[in-house]
Amino acid sequence: MAQVQHSQIEQWRAAGLYDPNDSCAGERLELLEWISSQGASLAEMVTANAAGQLISLVSDRTMRPAPTLTANDIAARTGLPLATVQQIRRATGFPSADPAATVFCEHEVQMFELFAAADAFFSRDELLHFIRVMASSFRRVAEA
Repeated sequence: MAQVQHSQIEQWRAAGLYDPNDSCAGERLELLEWISSQGASLAEMVTANAAGQLISLVSDRTMRPAPTLTANDIAARTGLPLATVQQIRRATGFPSADPAATVFCEHEVQMFELFAAADAFFSRDELLHFIRVMASSFRRVAEA
């Protein structure tokens, strides 16, 4: 593993991520170096640490990537009207969001493309009902 700059270690120390006097300081430093080498930011590391999830941060970032797209982006890429994108978001159980807020991930584009195709065959009410049923089912499975 590459040698970490002293300034980086100081940032981790100042953020409460690293204590050089801790009995496991060496292992902790290796963990922080590895997480950093995988592209995690200091802010992500601090947030994960506060939630007790620092050790799983890299896999969490892989499984649940950070949002990079807006509702405007989804509408432009799928041809769905912005209002429909927002209705679908609400039907899946997510709160309303500003159309310019980054709340969608790249992998969600395909889902909206499928909804756009279904929108051609079903009424809007039927489509939204289907989405609500699917979202409710996914929630129940996740809770089980």
